[in-house]
Amino acid sequence: MTNCLVGCPTFTAVFSADGRFTYVGEANVERLGDHTGRVDVGRLRQVLRLAEEAGFAELQDTYASRALDNPSSYVMVEWPEDLKVVRADG
Repeated sequence: MTNCLVGCPTFTAVFSADGRFTYVGEANVERLGDHTGRVDVGRLRQVLRLAEEAGFAELQDTYASRALDNPSSYVMVEWPEDLKVVRADG
């Protein structure tokens, strides 16, 4: 995620298939710094299944905004046979 001019949250969260996650809070978030933990693998699989059912892999690569003060968010989903990254501005 890229910063906006005023107060937007800036963080990175990465979830692995085994349920492990890393989180780095950079600005304007409740938890700053590096954090690690685990989520329920069943819940993670449910999220991946919902992304697949919603057609995440078929989304455009970029959704642009003309506003100057909008952060960019990136969402990446990796399946065994595919990888998709979507950028959304604002």
